[in-house]
Amino acid sequence: MLKRFQGRSFAALATLLLLAGCAAPPPPPQGQPPAVPPTGPVSQPGAKIVGLLELRVEGAGEGGALSATTRFLTPGRGGVSPQASTAVPIANAADLFERGRVVFLDDEKANMRYVTSIFSIANKTGQAFANLTLYAVHIPSSDLGGTALSAIYDAKGNVLTDPLLAQNMIPTNGMRYDGLDISVSDQNADFQIFMPDEADLVETQAAALNPPIVGEVLEYGFVARNLAGGRSISAGTSGDCTASTCKGMLSLAFKFPKKTPRSDNPWSFTLHFIVADESDARVTVSAEEQAAPEVVIARANKLSTSAQIAVFGTNPATSVGTDRTRWSCSVRTAAGPGGTSLRYLGFAPTDAACAVPKYDESNWDAVYWR
Repeated sequence: MLKRFQGRSFAALATLLLLAGCAAPPPPPQGQPPAVPPTGPVSQPGAKIVGLLELRVEGAGEGGALSATTRFLTPGRGGVSPQASTAVPIANAADLFERGRVVFLDDEKANMRYVTSIFSIANKTGQAFANLTLYAVHIPSSDLGGTALSAIYDAKGNVLTDPLLAQNMIPTNGMRYDGLDISVSDQNADFQIFMPDEADLVETQAAALNPPIVGEVLEYGFVARNLAGGRSISAGTSGDCTASTCKGMLSLAFKFPKKTPRSDNPWSFTLHFIVADESDARVTVSAEEQAAPEVVIARANKLSTSAQIAVFGTNPATSVGTDRTRWSCSVRTAAGPGGTSLRYLGFAPTDAACAVPKYDESNWDAVYWR
């Protein structure tokens, strides 16, 4: 496949000084970059792949019982890299994921539905996880429109085959309603974006497994957390998990434009993910948090003062520090021919902003979905 390249973001100093606790100097003149652009850390050398996961969501709206279930289709074996080859293949999803539940919220003002699937984790395997991560993957033989989604049905049981419907199901953080407004739930903020080179590397590793996982790895996913709010999940003992340290939670969330009548909205769907363990802790500034990145910075600092902060498009959080920021101009959420993007978060891959660093004060709080 063709490799995807991106520019590096220049950012204002205001958010950097938020971490330092001092006042921010005025931003550079309009259209001028800061003196020192951030440069992201070296890409991680790969992931410990444990298998291909199929996740089924039912009840994404009115019309029946709500449930979320998982099963492993292809456990990873004999990985291509030292990291991948040390992973323990998991054949039974029940050895890792327990019960799942589904909640949905409607934003009537924006005509948007948010669907969050929340899984309890009980790690009964012999493998500990530093950052249990799900990479969205497009399986060409089944998934729609270059996405990780397939088998979409409405509440009446009709199959929905329009590729645009799948492409318009946008990954994000889990949401909550506080009685006044809908906002990101800090307890369900597990959305992740990945750099193009990271997604390419996982795709290469997965294809070299025996049996191979053949698909196009997209540039988003989700990451689990332990019961204390951190990331590490210890291994179980004797095929069981009784200690709190081997337990955790994982939230997967999507949003999509609502249809009329309500019964025509997606009610159930299937997702595909490559399950892996990552060495780097990272949090992502979602589209709903663009105007308040300090919330995400605080979330990252709870993990550690070295936790990465991933951003996309034009975002004020790109100024949190040269050794912590991971910036992607365009995040591929649906794969096109030859490694192109049919849908993306941030800028279009061909946008001039992705070719050269760009600073524009008027766009600090903007996010682009095109």
